Amino acid sequence: MMTDEEVMQKLEEVTKNAQQHQLETLRSILHHNGSVRYLQSFKGSVDVNTYTSVVPLSTYEDYVEYINQMADGNRDPLLSVDPLLGFFYSSGTTSSNMKPKLIPWFDSSLYKATTFIVIQTNQALLQVAMRKAVIKTLGGPQPELANRIRLICEGKNWGGIVYRLWPNIHYVRCVSTGSVQQYYQKLKYYAGDVPILGGDYFSSECCAALNLDIMQPPETTRYTILPITAYFEFLPFNTNEDNDVSKEAVALSSVQVGNMYEVVVTTYNGLYRYKMGDIVRVVGFYNSSPQVEFVMKAPKSPGEILTEKDLISGVKNFQQVLKGVMRIDIVKCASFLEQESRPKQLKVFIEVQEEDNFLEELYFIDGEWLGSYVQGAEG
Repeated sequence: MMTDEEVMQKLEEVTKNAQQHQLETLRSILHHNGSVRYLQSFKGSVDVNTYTSVVPLSTYEDYVEYINQMADGNRDPLLSVDPLLGFFYSSGTTSSNMKPKLIPWFDSSLYKATTFIVIQTNQALLQVAMRKAVIKTLGGPQPELANRIRLICEGKNWGGIVYRLWPNIHYVRCVSTGSVQQYYQKLKYYAGDVPILGGDYFSSECCAALNLDIMQPPETTRYTILPITAYFEFLPFNTNEDNDVSKEAVALSSVQVGNMYEVVVTTYNGLYRYKMGDIVRVVGFYNSSPQVEFVMKAPKSPGEILTEKDLISGVKNFQQVLKGVMRIDIVKCASFLEQESRPKQLKVFIEVQEEDNFLEELYFIDGEWLGSYVQGAEG
């Protein structure tokens, strides 16, 4: 096992020569999986020099047929020559039938070799601390502990409850960007004085990037792309333009600070120029590797340009409008774009803490007054 110092030295080396490692990563993937049926379906020789011109950008729909065959027991090298271990359920859904996406995971020794930076600390945790925790948790009923938790949770004030439940806790580490941003303020309330640290940029598809400055506020997390875990491309994205038109994806070394891109990956696990659906903004570089911040999920239709940040900001404005008139605590929100209406409308749903009180108080609010303020919030 490498020491922390050795891991940091390796990280410095791969980020200083990011583009070189990217080409080596792509060459390794194509050499290993070049014979799979998906790549063989394209006419022409597929190598490092011809890859982006021969193999088109892809979405999950391009893999459904292969994934269904693998799920039914087909063990031919459809996407990877490595043995299939299983599938990850992705949080997204397919556009055709709204079923959860199944992301295949293969027993790839090459991928394991490239993710040593990520798994270095986790191995020690699994070997010692995690094993002890599992044994303790599954060691039978613990009535004293159960009673202590019950007494804590029966209290009316849950502010800072995290520390009361886990008195030895040092910090909470989590993702707080994108769709989960709406829960961040509530988490801060529960955490109290316990520090909240930002997580890394992992997905079902690959380990994309690390958060190298975990002490920065989670809502401002910037991720450093790992140039050896996958081959990355970046598809330019602009909320003021039609992103359906043909655009050329650019290499890791060609991104520009301040611009937004959709992340495209070629992985050791059988995805080739795969559009992850993540829109990121390049905010800087760590050595020669880009640092990005998560902006939103890619729009599912050309007219959908409202970001998750916009939605959360609008809900906050709505809560601010009602402040002083009624007391509400918005627990969560969700939305969808109603395509059939003219003009198109964004329907927003909110869940409040005390539903009965909310409806009762809302009944006595002047509708014209509320409408004028909501229009102001929209502006």
